[in-house]
Amino acid sequence: MDNLYFKVFKNKYLFTIIYNYVKNGKGNGRQLKDIDLTRILENRFLFNLYYQSYLFNKNNENAINFKFQFNDIYILESFILSNIITIQEFILIYNDHENLLKKKKNKILKLSILNNKIGIEIIEFLIKFKNYKFDINHFQLYIGKMCQSKQDNINTILYVIDCFKNHSFNYNNNCRIISKQEKEKQKSNPLSLKFQPIMDCLDLNKVSCFQTIMDLSMDSIVDENGNDLPFKCKYGDIGTTRNQLIVRMVVLGSIEMARIFINKFPNQSSKGQDKLVFAYNRVFHKSLEVYQMLVSNRTLSCTHPIFTNYKFLTNLSVHHFKNFLENCLGFNGESKELSYGIDQVYDLETLKYLEDVKQKFKPTLKFIPNSLLSYASTNRDFQLFKYLVESAFKSRLNPIGINFSNTSFEIVKYCYENFENYIFNDLCFNIAFDGDLEFAKFIIDKFNSSDGERVKLTYRCIDEVCQKNYTHILKYFLENLPEIQISRDPINFAIKNENFEMVQLLIDRIPTKPKDKPTLYDTTIDKLQSYSKKDNRILNSLIDSQIYNKILFEKYPDFII
Repeated sequence: MDNLYFKVFKNKYLFTIIYNYVKNGKGNGRQLKDIDLTRILENRFLFNLYYQSYLFNKNNENAINFKFQFNDIYILESFILSNIITIQEFILIYNDHENLLKKKKNKILKLSILNNKIGIEIIEFLIKFKNYKFDINHFQLYIGKMCQSKQDNINTILYVIDCFKNHSFNYNNNCRIISKQEKEKQKSNPLSLKFQPIMDCLDLNKVSCFQTIMDLSMDSIVDENGNDLPFKCKYGDIGTTRNQLIVRMVVLGSIEMARIFINKFPNQSSKGQDKLVFAYNRVFHKSLEVYQMLVSNRTLSCTHPIFTNYKFLTNLSVHHFKNFLENCLGFNGESKELSYGIDQVYDLETLKYLEDVKQKFKPTLKFIPNSLLSYASTNRDFQLFKYLVESAFKSRLNPIGINFSNTSFEIVKYCYENFENYIFNDLCFNIAFDGDLEFAKFIIDKFNSSDGERVKLTYRCIDEVCQKNYTHILKYFLENLPEIQISRDPINFAIKNENFEMVQLLIDRIPTKPKDKPTLYDTTIDKLQSYSKKDNRILNSLIDSQIYNKILFEKYPDFII
């Protein structure tokens, strides 16, 4: 590879510059031979050195002995297909080496389209001034690669399609004379666009590209003899791939693309729907809308086995539920085999709707009250929670299993008033440690009341408050629950949060949690060292503390002040 680079840059002085640039640049320590030439020529600085050297040796008669030529096709291709070459540079190099490059015209066209920012300008130059002919066999590759690209290259796609439609083709490959039978065979086998580019458009949500490719199915081209050759998308001929396209549109919830598909192929039914399985995803409601569109258009027949797993539908709003049950399943008095224990619903309105239609299912829909209650609790849906408690579900509820860890103050307060035998521990009040002072006041008030045995508070309350850095909640707890246990963690949380006021509230308090002793963790010391120079208040308070001074200097003698 070293010899190749020397051959590219020719003289030793220039070679040394390139070598040092690579060695001292982003790839520090790497040898020049490890860097591919195409990567070198994607750097503007190196590319310019290369190009200027070429111009100098080409135009300087005194430098005839050092004449720089592209005597290696790999070097030549790497240069003219660089992503940073300009059209002027391309034209100059191409004209100087036209005979050599003619043999590589298909590769140049392909790589210009796929990799080069000036691909269209290169194609225009080759067609207009060099009478290039496209190889029809590369059409699928060109379109496919452009569809796979994440860039919005619809203009390039349109231009390439236009070139194939309006310019002569290298249709008979090596320009050999073909028989009449072969011509008839070519006419009966239209240019086909394989299925994968369409799928790529779907996956990347490239609606404009999808529209363009779908248009090809209704379009036509003219070959070099004036014969009409219609474009055909293979999914129009092969049922399997067409079904795959439909399934993909449903799964991705590609509403716009479904409209395009229906517009191009109205009232065409599809077979093999047993493979159409809904999976739970974030665009499920969109998937459902696409499914309904295809059913309404009779592209898909209305079949319900794909929905036998109710879990996929639990997050649908009542609006989508009504559309699904009434339009897709076609409720007409017949029972439907859709039996899954309902453990969560979108909202109260949806639950009431399902209760009304449960008899239309076979067997009758089942509801799991405790799961529904926990779902309402964690989603802080008070109206749904209250309805479950006060409705016919009440006799089947067991509040012990309810998840209160991240619920709302309103729900906790309601539960305290309605579940008389329920014991609330501090894990039920996580949300109170998120800065809600009214919630904290409610907890302490109930803890201090005659009914205080129903509320269990431990050191975990203070841990949570300090970790979340809520000084006002900590202050209220310490003032109103002076006997509450404190672990060794809060002071460390306060230091890491750089909360001087919180440190002051805790610094003179010895941990009261059993077996806990005053401690400064290694990570806490690291934090002190990281900000001691910009704010010494916390550090000074620790040094002045009777509790933490000894820990600071005896346990960490190398601590830097």
